[in-house]
Amino acid sequence: MSPDTALAVCRFAHTLPLMLVWGASAYLAGLVEGARAAEAWRQLHPWVVAAAIVAVAATIATLPVETAFIGNGWTDALNPSVIGEVLTTTTVGQAWIGEATGAVLLLVALAFPRRIAPTAGAAAIALASAALTGHAAMEEGWPGGAHRANDALHLLAAGAWLGGLVPLAMMLRAQETARLAGVLRHFSTAGHLIVAIVVATGVVNTWLILGRLPTDWSSPYQLLLSIKLLLVGTMIALALANRYALMPRLAATRGMLRAIRRGALIEFALGTAVIALVSVFGILDPM
Repeated sequence: MSPDTALAVCRFAHTLPLMLVWGASAYLAGLVEGARAAEAWRQLHPWVVAAAIVAVAATIATLPVETAFIGNGWTDALNPSVIGEVLTTTTVGQAWIGEATGAVLLLVALAFPRRIAPTAGAAAIALASAALTGHAAMEEGWPGGAHRANDALHLLAAGAWLGGLVPLAMMLRAQETARLAGVLRHFSTAGHLIVAIVVATGVVNTWLILGRLPTDWSSPYQLLLSIKLLLVGTMIALALANRYALMPRLAATRGMLRAIRRGALIEFALGTAVIALVSVFGILDPM
């Protein structure tokens, strides 16, 4: 396996689990009432721990893989002096320190299984630190800082959307239509803001990198970015259908909860595909 392929795998294995942990825990801590949140967290906790372990393992693997990617291939991956130079003198090293700090905090937070908010905070730190790498890291000064801040906000908003779908779909397995209507309204209300942030920061990011729409499909980066935009547009369409076509019929039509849950699961599958695409084109030349 080449270093660039290994790096894409590490990026995916790091980003997706952290988005799940961050989004699920933030949703339960901020938008679900106490008893229901505690019960959902109890059921989700083993999966959250598994996702955290994958993210931590990916964090550990990323530093030598990044070193191989930046340096002269796999011969540099286990060279302590080269690893030390990458860690101390590059934005990749700074990002890795932030990701490792978040990973340690996440493991500590998960040692207290009844506390949801600390898990969300630790996952947010680890996820936002990934914005220090990629194309934003190529810029210096305040433009680079603004680009990285935009990337961090984009990651956190996308993670809140994608990760929040997991506990939502789990709770929708119940048949308590009247009680779940409130859960759906809260998720939908927050979802409008989250999706708006995802779209706005995505537009800003595209403008900062390309200065235009990704119309040159001979460029692998622009082709994959265009596919990502198509998938995100489909996710938005599904979310709008759930909110404005299915939710109003919730009390009157049997099986509507199953339809909404199915839509949420399709959104999640599309979001996973988006993260896979970003993991690949995030290390490609945009032009």
